[in-house]
Amino acid sequence: MHTSVPGDVSLHFTVGPAQTVQADVDNHRLVVIRDGKVIMDFPANHGLGTDPNRVTRSGTRVVMSKSPLYRMSNPAYGFPITVKSFTPTRRPPACRVR
Repeated sequence: MHTSVPGDVSLHFTVGPAQTVQADVDNHRLVVIRDGKVIMDFPANHGLGTDPNRVTRSGTRVVMSKSPLYRMSNPAYGFPITVKSFTPTRRPPACRVR
């Protein structure tokens, strides 16, 4: 169902800072840029290029969610989540990208 609004409509909203995160696979860095200025620069591991299951592919990613605690596992490489092997750590915030 389509509803039309009679007359003029005005809307006010504020846009937050322009923020991107750039991963430099060759130099093993992760850089956070806000409004054109580098605000954080981290060392980063981007996978293993010789293993197709652990390689970081290039491209644009979108942050899908944030969480104060995210359990990560990879049973195929010996990192299952079990009650005995999982020790929770808090590193705010964890982001899942897709």
